[in-house]
Amino acid sequence: MNTDINVLIVDDHPIIIGAYRLALEALSKNNPEFSFYIFQATEMDEALDLI
Repeated sequence: MNTDINVLIVDDHPIIIGAYRLALEALSKNNPEFSFYIFQATEMDEALDLI
């Protein structure tokens, strides 16, 4: 069974966002039953707009 997971990463450091994104993509690649839909924001207002 495939599990779709929405993830919102909020951080003001793009390197941190990239690290989380890479970790989730690696997890998905190694466990195909997980599909992550990753959204990102660097500011709280931007994050609230995505929600």
